Amino acid sequence: MPRGPHTRRNLLAATIAVAAREGYAHTTTRAIADEAGVSEATIYRHFPDKLALFAAAVGHQNAEVDQALAALPGRAGKGSVLENVRAALHELASMKEAVLPLELAMLIDPELAQARADRLAAAHELTGAPRYLADYLAAEQGRGRVRAGLDPERAALVLLGSLFTAVVGGGAAIDDCADVLVHGLLAPAEG
Repeated sequence: MPRGPHTRRNLLAATIAVAAREGYAHTTTRAIADEAGVSEATIYRHFPDKLALFAAAVGHQNAEVDQALAALPGRAGKGSVLENVRAALHELASMKEAVLPLELAMLIDPELAQARADRLAAAHELTGAPRYLADYLAAEQGRGRVRAGLDPERAALVLLGSLFTAVVGGGAAIDDCADVLVHGLLAPAEG
């Protein structure tokens, strides 16, 4: 294996590990280099700055999350919508523990938050886990198992936002979030 890609992956893994332990503000390039077993200068041969390194680490972690949901659209029509949504949210929650420190850094740090906002604005459409969830909901909608007027993309974002809140807050159970979002709040006569 070429040294460059191996070193880059090692730096991403080290960034994730150090950020999980120390938080973004206390994660220095020196600590990342030490964790990766390389010189600090090596980081700058692969990334122009700490912001680019963190953005790449988030992308690396999100690729794992995306992979976990890639098969979800194929589950349409199998099992119940609630079971499928619960399973997807639990799968994502199990991965969020590793991703959460980086995700929080992307929201809290002004530079990282701006870089994230710029990336999302440039994308113009959902990708990765949000796309897979939206595609699943659209497929279920096509089978009549999800309300016809629902926007699958907006619903996917609400589901993922609820998951993030449940994982960060620790108080709300993922199953409860899925239940409220799938079944709604109104009694059938009120809808």
